[in-house]
Formats: sequence, structure tokens, C-alpha cells
Amino acid sequence: MNEEVKMGKNKLVQSEIGFSIDGYLTSAILRCGAVSDKGAKTYGKGSYHQISYNDNVDHAIKHILNAKLAHDKWEKTAEDELAHAMCRLAMAMSKEVRNEH
Repeated sequence: MNEEVKMGKNKLVQSEIGFSIDGYLTSAILRCGAVSDKGAKTYGKGSYHQISYNDNVDHAIKHILNAKLAHDKWEKTAEDELAHAMCRLAMAMSKEVRNEH
């Protein structure tokens, strides 16, 4: 992360953190964390390592399409489709970090 120094109020100096912690991001992370916690309790902590990169991406797309279909019809889904999609993408990204894709 490239940290830039910026001037705050009252001429205070602080480092640029390089990302925003807005309400929408916090909410999304908490929703994803709830899905991840439920998955760990159901399937075992770290069990997601057994799922392939492609399977995670495919399932993320499925969850996104389910969310879009429900949204277009003004329906609620049985599970938090966007949080599930976010978790699947995070699991796929963890494969990239480990060079397992």
C-alpha cells in the first residue's frame, strides 16, 4: 500500500490508509462475516480450502444472479445472496493469494 502523508484538521499529519471505511463497506463485511461464520460452524473451519477457484467463482455468479432476479421481482431470498457471493469471491481471492488458482 502506497502511503501518502496528508494534512488533517489543525495541521495534524497522518498517513493515508488507502481505503475507505464507509457504512456500506462495514455493513457488507459484517454480512459476509456472518455467512462465513455459519459456513465454518456447518462445514468446519478452513473447509473452504477444499473448494476450487472456478467453483467459487461459478457459485458467486449464481448468487449474484439469484440476488438480481429477486431484486427485479421485489422478492426476498432465503439467504443473503450478495453476502454469499462476496464470501465466494473472497474464497476465490484467497486461492489467488496462495497461487492455488
